Amino acid sequence: MRNFLGIIAAILIGLVTGYFGVLVSVFSDGSVSERVITIGILLFIYFIMGLLFGFLAQKVWKFSFAFSLGGVYFLTSYMIKEFNIYYLIYVVFIIALPLLGSYLGNKFYKSVNN
Repeated sequence: MRNFLGIIAAILIGLVTGYFGVLVSVFSDGSVSERVITIGILLFIYFIMGLLFGFLAQKVWKFSFAFSLGGVYFLTSYMIKEFNIYYLIYVVFIIALPLLGSYLGNKFYKSVNN
């Protein structure tokens, strides 16, 4: 039950991050350099959240994947109306970076506790 509530919390945090982060990064009227900086910061946040999930949770990948679902949902719904091939790369990074972060966070947790 605790894992289920944790996954629900990760999905909710991911939805908030996806709405206020990912959707704003592709929907805003800024220059390309501003968007690249915003996307870079967001991907860094996804990586850091993956590190936290990896350090704090035992079933690492489930929390990180659940966290990334919000960003994937909002970016995919935006891609339906305005398709750009670079958004597919963005989706891959939104999924991959939290998973990589959780893997590294779990390794760090195991090295600290051994």
